[in-house]
Amino acid sequence: MHKRVCSEDPSIKPHVPIEMAVERVLKRLPSQETAPADATCYICLDHDSKLVRGCACRGDSAGFVHLKCLIELAERNEKASMSRSFLRCINCKQEFTGALQLQLTRRWWRRHRNESVESMPCASCIFLGRLLLKNDEGEAERCLNEASLNTSRHLGVLERLNLASRIARERPEEGLKLIEKVVSQAKQDDDTAMVFTAQHQYIDTALLLERYEEIVAMATECLEFVKTYFGDSSDPLLMEQKYIFLDRLAFACGMTGRFDESKRAFDEVIASHIRTFGREHEKTRNCFRTRAILLQKTMDKAQDLVGRDVANGARYLDAVLIESKACDFFDAKDPNVQINCTAMAMAANVLGKIGRLQESVAVARLCLKSARERKDLDSEPTQRCMRNYAAASYDLHGPTKESKQVLDELLAIQIRLYGSDAPQTQETVSFICSLQH
Repeated sequence: MHKRVCSEDPSIKPHVPIEMAVERVLKRLPSQETAPADATCYICLDHDSKLVRGCACRGDSAGFVHLKCLIELAERNEKASMSRSFLRCINCKQEFTGALQLQLTRRWWRRHRNESVESMPCASCIFLGRLLLKNDEGEAERCLNEASLNTSRHLGVLERLNLASRIARERPEEGLKLIEKVVSQAKQDDDTAMVFTAQHQYIDTALLLERYEEIVAMATECLEFVKTYFGDSSDPLLMEQKYIFLDRLAFACGMTGRFDESKRAFDEVIASHIRTFGREHEKTRNCFRTRAILLQKTMDKAQDLVGRDVANGARYLDAVLIESKACDFFDAKDPNVQINCTAMAMAANVLGKIGRLQESVAVARLCLKSARERKDLDSEPTQRCMRNYAAASYDLHGPTKESKQVLDELLAIQIRLYGSDAPQTQETVSFICSLQH
C-alpha cells in the first residue's frame, strides 16, 4: 500500500507499513498483566494462559479476558455501541491501556480501512496514530501518513476536511497540506460554503505555524471572492465569514509590518460589531482582544528588532504607540487593559533604549497612572514600568522629586513582596545608588 501512496503523492517517502509499525511498538510495551491461576475469561468463562487485562477492573480475577473473545464481542456490539467496545471495557467503562489498547485499535482500523464509510476509517486511523504517538513518534508519523492518505480516498470533502483538521492539531504542517487539497477540491466542485469552511480552517492552522504571509494571501483571496460574487449582501452567515477573514487579515498584516492595512481591517470589523451587537457584546470584545494581543506581539517584535535593526524596530514600536492613542488603552473597565499595559510598559523600556526619553517618560507615566487606578502596583509589568520611568526621567531631567518618590515606592513594594535580601530588591537598591552617583 505504501508504494501506491508514494506514487500518488511524491512528497511522502516510502515508509514502514502500519502493521509492522504496530508490531514494533507492541514489542516495546510492557507485557500484559498476568492472570492468577483461578482466573477465567469473563466472556467465554474458559481458563488458559492467554488471559490478559488492560483496563481499570480490579480484583483477583476481574477483568481478565481472551483477546480473541474481546475482539469478537466488540465486533458484535459495534453497530449498537459505535465502536466503543473497541475502546472501553464493558465492565468498568474505562479506556483500555497499553498493548491491549493498541491491539484492539489495530483490529478496529483493519476492519474499516477499505470501507467507504464516513466516520469509522477517520476515527480509527486517528486513534491508532495517537496511540502510536504515545510510544514511538517516528513510527506514528510514518503509519499515520499512510492511514490518513488511504482513508481520505473514501471520504467526501467535508469528512476529508474533518480528518485534516484533526491531524493539524498534532501535526500542523501535514494537516495544512491536506487542508490545502480540500480547498482546491471544493473550488473545483464550486461548493462556496465548503470553500469558506476549508479556507477558514487553513488560516487557523497557518496561525499555529505563524505563517502570516500565507494568511494574508488566503484572507485577501477570500475577501475578494466575497466582494466579487456577493457584493454588498447582508446575509448574516456570509457577513460573519467576511468579518472572520477580516479579523485574521488584520492580525497577519500587523505581524508582517503592514500596519495601515491592519488598522483599516480592524477598524472595519470593530465598527461593524459595535453597530450590530453593541460595544459590550462578546463578539465585539473578542475583536478588541485580538487587537490587544496583536499589539502585544508587535511590541515583542519591536523589542527583538531594536538590537539588530533599529529603524525597523522603531517602526513596529511607532505602530503600537499610534494605535494606543486611537483606543481606550488604559480603560480600567476594559478586560484587555492588562495586556495593553504590559505592551506599553515594554514600549517605555524600548523608547528609553533608543534615546526617545521624553516619549518613554510620557508612556511610563500613563502606565503608572492606570496601575494606580486599578490597584495593580504589585505586578511585575508595573514594577518594570516604575524602574523604566525613573531611568528615563533621570536621563532627561536629572533627579526630580517625582522620580525619587517612584523609586522609593518601588523599593517599598519589593521589600514587602520579596524581602530586603531578595535579588529583585537588591537590584533596585543598586540601581538607585547608580543614579545618585
